[in-house]
Amino acid sequence: MMRFIAIAVALLCSAPLALPASAQSLWMPRDKERAVLIEVLKPSFDLVDEEFATGAMFVGYRSAPQAGASIVIEGSFARFGFESASSFTLGNPYLGVEHAFSSSPLFMEVGVRAPLASVSEDDALAAGLVSDVARWQAFFPKTVPISVALNLRRVSSEGVVYRLRLAPVFTIPTQRYYGDPELWVVYSAQLGLERSAVRAGAGFVGRTITTHDYGSFSDRTETQADLHLDFGSGTARPGVDVKIPLGDLNDAVPVVVGVSLGFSF
Repeated sequence: MMRFIAIAVALLCSAPLALPASAQSLWMPRDKERAVLIEVLKPSFDLVDEEFATGAMFVGYRSAPQAGASIVIEGSFARFGFESASSFTLGNPYLGVEHAFSSSPLFMEVGVRAPLASVSEDDALAAGLVSDVARWQAFFPKTVPISVALNLRRVSSEGVVYRLRLAPVFTIPTQRYYGDPELWVVYSAQLGLERSAVRAGAGFVGRTITTHDYGSFSDRTETQADLHLDFGSGTARPGVDVKIPLGDLNDAVPVVVGVSLGFSF
């Protein structure tokens, strides 16, 4: 337990210098106008024998577009359990707008998170942080991240899909103790197959801070590999996810596995 607390403290202390800021899940269904995605992510710790019900849950929604714009909402919570200890916190909810450019493969996202995560639930916050490197900002307290992202997404006639995403993110702490305003660049690439009965893909997420010049580029950058697979030709589609931190976090959490349930309508 003490080792995990040490990890939690290290993550929370370093987060102001390494806060990523992806908004909605990279695997939100996109074959229909509206979508809902429920994700349950379970990190596997090397240093502590945590309870099975440890990790994070995300619930995202995208509305049908009106004049080319869709409302995007995401809520989350995290829990950590170990023997008789239990820690729980709600995450920082996200509200954004996604705008498509007519028939172009380009679309833009603009959004913000409200700082509602509990500052006193260190273990739960850390469990949420390690569950998805791409969405640490959902579990970082006392910080308001504002993101603007440009996406390029194409689907071929054979169902091959690729997506590139570039997002500058500005974060504003609500208390001086949590650091200064910072600017990051978050980027991702995805490649997959989208068919009526099955969808599969692999992705890569990276983020780097631009308002600090310490160390090398790799010292200022965190990365994660994503794998996703879901099934079904109806509205509801169960799926599985694997997330692999590729930086220092891999020493403590080599893999995160998850299940998802997507709705596309």
